[in-house]
Amino acid sequence: MIGRDATGALMPTGVYRCTGCRVTFTDARDWWGHPGASTSAPAAPSAQPSASNGS
Repeated sequence: MIGRDATGALMPTGVYRCTGCRVTFTDARDWWGHPGASTSAPAAPSAQPSASNGS
């Protein structure tokens, strides 16, 4: 997640949120241990090609 620091700059907070179940966590292992988490979660995120916005 992104938040504003004391100077107002946008910075990473070190907290992540699952887009599917909305659980927040600081370590992927916490999310994987969540009751709603898939037991087949990948060890690392896979690269996804970015979509073109048509401009």
